[in-house]
Amino acid sequence: FGKPLINDQVTIEFANRIRTLAKLLKEEPEFRPSLICFTGGVSPGNYVSDASAGYLFFRHLCASQSIPINDIQTKMWVDPGSSDEREAMEVIASELWRNHIKLWLHESPAIERLNRHYGVEWTVLERKIDIHFTLVSTEYHLCNMNDVHHRSPGKSFLQPLVSLRGLVASDRWNNEDFASDSGYYSDTLKRKSTRTGQTAFRGIENSVDTTWSFHYGTYPFLHGNDE
Repeated sequence: FGKPLINDQVTIEFANRIRTLAKLLKEEPEFRPSLICFTGGVSPGNYVSDASAGYLFFRHLCASQSIPINDIQTKMWVDPGSSDEREAMEVIASELWRNHIKLWLHESPAIERLNRHYGVEWTVLERKIDIHFTLVSTEYHLCNMNDVHHRSPGKSFLQPLVSLRGLVASDRWNNEDFASDSGYYSDTLKRKSTRTGQTAFRGIENSVDTTWSFHYGTYPFLHGNDE
């Protein structure tokens, strides 16, 4: 999450959030996200967006600390327009729908599932993806966000991530790729059904599930001498 800049410069707290992300990439070999998002618009008194400044600082950290970023495996996305966390989450969810979920579903293997209801059998092919979000910010920020989510889900900043869950109709994107897949699998299973005389093919089910975890950055406490 972004943090308002001061005089177009990254604050100490914002820098700690970004260092936390860079440290994850450096010290956790298994942490290789498909997409890294930087959020935050132009806060009052600044000309540069929080997201843009955060992205540049992150790139500087990775270069100076020799942290490799595979641009094919890990994509970067900068949201310079969101004004708060809820809007940021909504924009991220929209970005995933437009440019990523369809591709991830297409790459996911289709698993055949047999259904039975009142003696009638039919086969569907199920493709499912699990999207996990690692939310990086300071402890007070993430704890407050989690508390609001549990106490008042309708007002939760995390609600856009919840809304991604569920079955996804292939025609949601009006894309011919899914239709051509459905035709291929349909012909294959129809031939199988003809031989067995028992099952019918009823298409492809695409489904999405989402989870998230919090990763806390150290809050930069200030210490002064006692008088």
